[in-house]
Amino acid sequence: MADRLATVGGAVAAHTAIAVLNHPMGPGVFNVGQPELPNADILDAVVGSGITLHQFVGK
Repeated sequence: MADRLATVGGAVAAHTAIAVLNHPMGPGVFNVGQPELPNADILDAVVGSGITLHQFVGK
């Protein structure tokens, strides 16, 4: 179970970093889900990397 959570966490972290590089933002602390981040792009990239979501609420 822990390996699956680590895989998802790594995919989210990697695709969030790529999204931040491709969509420059001002200084500050941001959390995934905030409107300043390209959340739909991050989610699509995570799913595109092979992560299977059984349920997601919020897109």
